[in-house]
Amino acid sequence: MEIFALVIWLLLGGLATVLAPLGLTNPSAGIAALAAFGGVGASILFIVLGAPLWAGWVQVGMAALGLVAGTFAVAWLSDDGLITGSELEGLAAGALGVALPFYGAAAFVTLLVALEVTDPVV
Repeated sequence: MEIFALVIWLLLGGLATVLAPLGLTNPSAGIAALAAFGGVGASILFIVLGAPLWAGWVQVGMAALGLVAGTFAVAWLSDDGLITGSELEGLAAGALGVALPFYGAAAFVTLLVALEVTDPVV
């Protein structure tokens, strides 16, 4: 299960590279990107350190932070008074549309890992 969580986090990390530059104008997008990078780090630590409980809960927290920050970023991009219509904003809106379901999947999978529903493979 933790390998599946790592794959989800790596996909989110790739999407976060698109979101990170938007963090200059949209702070919520920057926080969502940092949550993805933090989730990748916590997932790697979970596997390398032999499945400590705290690393599982850090992953759950990063997924929840990514969901909340991504939702606020989408709300920011939906407001006509705040957007400029640049190509970066359009690209980030698409990346957020893909990332939010992945954050939900990461929250579910990492919650199962943190609650020790399955035995860790590592």
